[in-house]
Amino acid sequence: MQRIAQVARLRPEQREEYLALHRDVWPDVEAALRAAQIRNYSIFLHEDMLFAYYEYHGADFAADLATIKADPET
Repeated sequence: MQRIAQVARLRPEQREEYLALHRDVWPDVEAALRAAQIRNYSIFLHEDMLFAYYEYHGADFAADLATIKADPET
C-alpha cells in the first residue's frame, strides 16, 4: 500500500462551488476510485487550504489513474 497526501489552496471565490460539488460524492466517482485501487480517500478543508489523503493498493498507479481519467462520468 502507498499513502498519498496532497495540499492545495482553494480560491475564496470558488469556495461555495467546491463545497456544493463535494457535499455528496457521486456513486460513479466512488466506484471509479475503488476500481483504481484507491481507498480511504479523505479531503479536509481548513480556511482556504485543502488537505487530501488516500491509500493506493494497486501495482500500476499510472494505469489505474488513467482509468479514472478515461471515464467521462468521473
